[in-house]
Amino acid sequence: MRGLLPSPLLLLCVGRLALAAPIESPTCPDYSQYSKEKHEPFSAGVHHLPFQRPSQGCRTFLSQDVEDTIARMQSVIKDPDLYRLFENTFPNTLDTAIKWRGYAWEDEEDRTTFSDEELTFIITGDIDAMWLRDSANQILSYLPLLKDSSSPDSLASLFRGVINLHSRYIKIEPYCHAFQPPLEAQSEISPQVNGAYYRNKLAHAYNRTTVFDCKWELDSLASFLQLSSSYHNATSDLSPFTKYKWMDTVEVILSAAAGMRRGSYLADGHVDFPPFTFVGQTDRSTETTANNGLGNPVNLGTGLVRSTFRPSDDGTIFQLLVPSNMMFAAHLFSCALIMDAIGSQRASSLAVQMREMASGIYADIERLAVIDLPKYGKVYAFEVDGYSSHNMMDDANLPGLLSAPLFGYGSISDEVYQNTRRFVLSEDNPYWSWGPVISGIGGAHCGLGKAWPLALIVRVLTSRDEDEIRGQLEQLLGTTDGLGLIHESVNGWYEQDWSRHWRRKASVKLGNVRTTGLPVCTRLAHALGSQVSYPNTTAYIKSLESYWSYQEEAVLPACIVRPQRAADVSKAVSVLTFVAGHLPTANASGCDFAIRSGGHTAFAGAANIDGGVTIDLSGMKDIVVSHDRTVVSVGAGATWDEVYLVLDAQNLATSGGRVATVGVGGLALGGGISFFAPRYGFVCDNVLNHEIVLASGAIVNANATSHPDLHWALKGGSNNFGVVTRFDFRAFEQGKFWGGFIAWPLSTKIAQFQAFADITNAAPYDPYASIYLSLSWGYGMGQWLVSSEIQYTQAIAYPSVLAPITDIQPQLFNTMRISNLTDFAIELETLNPGGRWIYATITFGADAALFSKIFDVCNSSLQAVQDIPNLGWSVTYEPLPTAITAHAASRGGNALGLDPSDGNLVIVIFDVYWLDEAYDAVIAAAAKQMVEQANQAAEEMGLASGYLYLNYADPWQDPIAGYGVENVERLRAVSRRYDPGAVFQKRVPGGFKLW
Repeated sequence: MRGLLPSPLLLLCVGRLALAAPIESPTCPDYSQYSKEKHEPFSAGVHHLPFQRPSQGCRTFLSQDVEDTIARMQSVIKDPDLYRLFENTFPNTLDTAIKWRGYAWEDEEDRTTFSDEELTFIITGDIDAMWLRDSANQILSYLPLLKDSSSPDSLASLFRGVINLHSRYIKIEPYCHAFQPPLEAQSEISPQVNGAYYRNKLAHAYNRTTVFDCKWELDSLASFLQLSSSYHNATSDLSPFTKYKWMDTVEVILSAAAGMRRGSYLADGHVDFPPFTFVGQTDRSTETTANNGLGNPVNLGTGLVRSTFRPSDDGTIFQLLVPSNMMFAAHLFSCALIMDAIGSQRASSLAVQMREMASGIYADIERLAVIDLPKYGKVYAFEVDGYSSHNMMDDANLPGLLSAPLFGYGSISDEVYQNTRRFVLSEDNPYWSWGPVISGIGGAHCGLGKAWPLALIVRVLTSRDEDEIRGQLEQLLGTTDGLGLIHESVNGWYEQDWSRHWRRKASVKLGNVRTTGLPVCTRLAHALGSQVSYPNTTAYIKSLESYWSYQEEAVLPACIVRPQRAADVSKAVSVLTFVAGHLPTANASGCDFAIRSGGHTAFAGAANIDGGVTIDLSGMKDIVVSHDRTVVSVGAGATWDEVYLVLDAQNLATSGGRVATVGVGGLALGGGISFFAPRYGFVCDNVLNHEIVLASGAIVNANATSHPDLHWALKGGSNNFGVVTRFDFRAFEQGKFWGGFIAWPLSTKIAQFQAFADITNAAPYDPYASIYLSLSWGYGMGQWLVSSEIQYTQAIAYPSVLAPITDIQPQLFNTMRISNLTDFAIELETLNPGGRWIYATITFGADAALFSKIFDVCNSSLQAVQDIPNLGWSVTYEPLPTAITAHAASRGGNALGLDPSDGNLVIVIFDVYWLDEAYDAVIAAAAKQMVEQANQAAEEMGLASGYLYLNYADPWQDPIAGYGVENVERLRAVSRRYDPGAVFQKRVPGGFKLW
């Protein structure tokens, strides 16, 4: 992320491109002609793209929110050509396609007065007709700007008008996909003549003054459902769904879909005639169907819905069109949530029916449409018939297999989806078109050899690879033939050979499929407003760039929630659990979430999540000292330097992290080691109270007298029980103290090991002494270096107890001084730069000979990777004497499973640093081997301990198991009590789990 242009955002913006339609006005040009010409000013980039917006007086709808967004994006999109493409296309639906707006008649028979039911008629191209799918996608382009408003001049009014008009059209002809202007508008816009009416033979006649064209395309109904749920998620406005017979429309949709779930044969062998059949009088095979309009046979008893045509208007080969079924099922589920909000008996009954139908579709997609290909593994088929036939391809139109997670089916990280993505973006996809101009998915609609720019955009939206994203952007800019608009398709070899000089469908759909369309993110945005940020916004990028490790920074959630108080966290958790509870397993992964405090964990996914929701607690930083100066209450999003700045000013301290920007939450929940550990125990032993949001959304305080079992579990139990929003720590008087950093050459290591063992095993252990010993290679040095961070938490320089180490010579540098807690934490921060990191750990008895063996293992393991650029390779020994572990018992205990009877232990952290992700696998393998060999050495000497310090553990390790069988079962019992649905085991995959 660092140093990169926000290229995903550029495509997301380009993805909301809308296509123009003619503007019938004596003074305004026909946009279908206007857009063929190049207009000044031209962009300053290499493509010199023209400005293609009509003049302000010729635009069909004006939105200040849209204009403000266009202006704001100029400072975000650095490439002038890409910005011009965005500037031309993002507002194009509003500029050219809002053909008519008005109100429905109060009485369709009387037709003298109008009701308050808004209607919006949107055209898709150069025909004054309204396609359900296309008009939904066109208006969904503006979903990120949608907010609740009763104003007739608002985007919300446009949305309501489209929902209401779609609802009317579907009730009239649920199997048709394109409609004439509403009767209220036909005094201004005449119905269009469509020759297909006379050429095509359908199972039933339709009124050509109402219907423009009639092809059964399941995604048309899915688009209406998507539009409905998107509006409700963004506004929580129920008026379109309760006032104007929207539930009647849903009943019609369920009935129409049920009719097309029938097989081609009845159980007794008779042919079963579905409610829609189609025979086209045409010379194109894609414009008609087999078997006199019945299509190729479909097996009886599948849960899938037949679709006679694809979204491209081409006939299906096998009628069980998988992408359309995916989309339809996903939005049956999302609209069932509207029924829940309505809450009536009728709505509740419809919600049950919707979920039952959707569940059946989901089940049979996974049963019938997952095909095992030798080259790719399990992938989704494009079409199936319920027998054994399947069509392995993808089409550029939406919905398609490539876009499945973008309209709500599964997630981008799903294995089957990733396999499918590799397949459809390869020459093994029959409709993959490639050449020097453009390489991408095409389709039968425009013929072979032509890729659709739309497919490039979808590819970007489903990518996590910056190089792939840049490559698709560059291709996109090279396909406009200098017009600065998006074509329908482009010949892979000839830029001048394209279809449709501007293509609304290829543009507007991207507003619909951007990640902000995820139901859970839009619901969170409604509940929490600006606390929710989306990919490539400033807040989102800032949050990602604040992670310490590059692995965590590279993980891309669908949205990030940055709550400001516990009530906000409660809302977020409630929305996440509610939506997940109403979605099937294949779709609920978008409701998975991560909890981030300081974001200082090394491995990816610990405090971030790919495709889900990250709850970033960094907005919760309140630090309040009690009147009696014995307690400091700290928001879970604070970092330790922020805490220490407050405490140092009052000559106070608390047991906290030793590195400045480590987060309060993660450290304390994993145990936590501090400079004051010998005096006061682990950091978790000094938590007097946890304020926590449970899976139910309840906010409780867990302490010695209220929920003491939960209080105990949170002392080492990590993120397994809820979201801790505040910690009340024990505070104590503390002035400045002595500490700093000393480095020596490797030749001193034997003396260092003995001195460190002697100090750790001293009886009694000096409670003011805090040390650790590191041996580090690389980091720009190219050799081994011995170093020690030393603190003595009194203002006494060079105390005799530490002389065995501080007297060792020669010293390469020495920063020992008397200073404050903040200063020492910042010093350690400078020794822990951002980059790619691996942490792993073991624990064993304090023994100088073992320290030496561990170093030998570390040095030997280095040989396989030492030529990797920018490599850092370290082993660090930290004392865990009984002086630390003895404190837990007197402070209510903790979950760590340690006891003074374990003797004096040493925690070892192996840390590896590098910059280039190309070396990830080889470094991880070498590091794991090093840790395993080190632990074997400890076992051979009889000094190994089962304890693993959770905050240093690598994902392949199991630190919670190291707490002991009894403590693990006790933790599980607490989880079952406070999280009976296992939300923090299943929906929060990051970190270390109890099961």
